[in-house]
Amino acid sequence: MAPRNSLTPIDAGTVLQHGMPFVVKWRNPATSRLDFWIGIYFPDSFAYGVRKPKVTADADPEDQKSHLMYLPGRNTYVSIRSRRSPPVDYEQAGRECPDVYSRLYTLAEKAADMRYWGAVARQERKVKGRNDRIPSIDFDTADDDAGDSQESEADPELDNEDEVTSNLAGEIDGSVYSSGAPQGQMEAAKRPLREGSVFTATKKAKTSTSAAQHRRQQLQAAPEPDGDEVVDIYIGNGMNQKVFHLSRNNINKSSFLKGHIQGKFPYIFHPILHQMSPAEFEPVHAFLSHDDGLDSDLVLVYGDGAGDNDNDGEYILGDVDKMGKYWKIKEVHNIEELKAYILQLGPTYAQACLLGLFEMASTVIANVQVAWNVYGRIDQLPIFLDFIEGVIQDSARGSALGAFHDGRSSFGLGAPQQSWIVKFLAETLVLYTSENPQRFWSLMDKYPGLRAAVFKHRGALDDAKLRELEKNFLQREPLTDADFVIPAKMTEGVEQEAVVKDGEGMEQVAEDNE
Repeated sequence: MAPRNSLTPIDAGTVLQHGMPFVVKWRNPATSRLDFWIGIYFPDSFAYGVRKPKVTADADPEDQKSHLMYLPGRNTYVSIRSRRSPPVDYEQAGRECPDVYSRLYTLAEKAADMRYWGAVARQERKVKGRNDRIPSIDFDTADDDAGDSQESEADPELDNEDEVTSNLAGEIDGSVYSSGAPQGQMEAAKRPLREGSVFTATKKAKTSTSAAQHRRQQLQAAPEPDGDEVVDIYIGNGMNQKVFHLSRNNINKSSFLKGHIQGKFPYIFHPILHQMSPAEFEPVHAFLSHDDGLDSDLVLVYGDGAGDNDNDGEYILGDVDKMGKYWKIKEVHNIEELKAYILQLGPTYAQACLLGLFEMASTVIANVQVAWNVYGRIDQLPIFLDFIEGVIQDSARGSALGAFHDGRSSFGLGAPQQSWIVKFLAETLVLYTSENPQRFWSLMDKYPGLRAAVFKHRGALDDAKLRELEKNFLQREPLTDADFVIPAKMTEGVEQEAVVKDGEGMEQVAEDNE
């Protein structure tokens, strides 16, 4: 069957076929915490003994159907219930192992074949044994002895002739396995019980434990790569492709990029990066290359000439991050520049979330928050909706990690940075429905998951307080070019501070030379 274009939670209306990939919610027994992972729908015969969820007598039987899911990379099977609608509030999927999760996510979007995933499950169990649950998808055989011991072991849940054939080497994508694994190791060999042989639980446990210990020792013994080593990053495609260069230390800020370094002469070559233009990646490159990031767009303004000083500490409608009016944007001088500035932040924010740069995403949101707090007026309401919808569309196009891609939502509503969108829309709900209703409801209808999250958050807010803040917002004077001017005193102060720092540096150099 054709690969799925996107991954979603299991929906009760989906006609399931073995091999289908989903985003599943499960409780990790090692940490006793709920997490999201990639789950592949498997036949029940693959993992007998897996506990199924308890059935409640009064509940709808359709809501209590459970499905066996193989969790690739975690070497385990879980029984998952389908839901009539997927959860809306959740944390970043695969938060414990984002590198492994992102690689699996990309792979699962392209593969929905039972024979393929059956071979992956066999190979993972063969290499890791039964007890090794260390998340990884580099199934290097620990050693020949361990492999022989595991090969002789009977695995009833893997010996299913109807679903997986014994000759799959030619159909398996080598990207799942390490480059050092020979093709022969990928074949799904039959493992019948040898006549007269007895395999005890103790023997199995020892075999699995020794294999797991060997893998841990290999991981611990691997030398740390040189942090100053330069990695080539390929962005764009065709005539619009550009190669960026960053050190490993810089790349470590991004869990996504770090997880996709490959090759003896390190490089990153990934389909998601091919969809980006070099211009879109430029802010990411600048952020990774330097420590100052995007905060340089803001200037702190207070004191004489910094607006209505008596109102600097006021509560502001939509001020999710409580930044007040203490800041302005340096390079924005009029309404047209403001609009262009806000819209160009959308792709930057989406790429930051996609690449696991949450500090950068927070910085972008801070800039948008300042734009709203200081320059927000009725006329600017559509601009901020354009920013929000642009983020959603860019995230969906880039297959943002942990995202729903079925129209319900296109970004992780539970992630701390992305939750700003939900909180902002919840606070400004009445303002938008009264002043810009058509545009607002068009966005809400397009993304029902977002709408549900906004309504849920709005229900927890103080309506009386919000009505007062809405009244204050509506009383704001129209924007003029004068509102964008940075107070001269503040500009001089910043320049003087820079001169003082330079002077101190020169004095220090002089002292060192003496």
